[in-house]
Amino acid sequence: MKSFNHCRFVRAGGKVTKMIMWQGEVENVAVKTDKPLPAEHVAVALDTATFDQYVGDYELGPGFVLTISREGDKFIGQATGQPKIEIFPSTPTEFFIKVVDAQLSIQKDASGKVIGLVLHQGGQNIPAKKIK
Repeated sequence: MKSFNHCRFVRAGGKVTKMIMWQGEVENVAVKTDKPLPAEHVAVALDTATFDQYVGDYELGPGFVLTISREGDKFIGQATGQPKIEIFPSTPTEFFIKVVDAQLSIQKDASGKVIGLVLHQGGQNIPAKKIK
């Protein structure tokens, strides 16, 4: 199979300053940065009783639901039409996903009842109301 994707590194003053990538006819430019890479997520221990209060369905959009469940000691997320993926706690109310760059933040009301979550992915923060 032949691919028409290719890239070119641009130098200025002897240093790489950006990369230009072509995907077919589409050109994307990525400017080099000296910012440090984000810290790797670290999973913490979370008891299943705490997690079980998060189990349910969360509506990300019309007809698009994220189901949070537990299979044994594993915490699972599954969006409509997508495979199940394991989610990992970074705090008692924050979770991350290893297979994609995404995080979940559990939302509670003043009484401590779980009312929703926020999906952080691709620079977006998508709120989801707990519907079940």
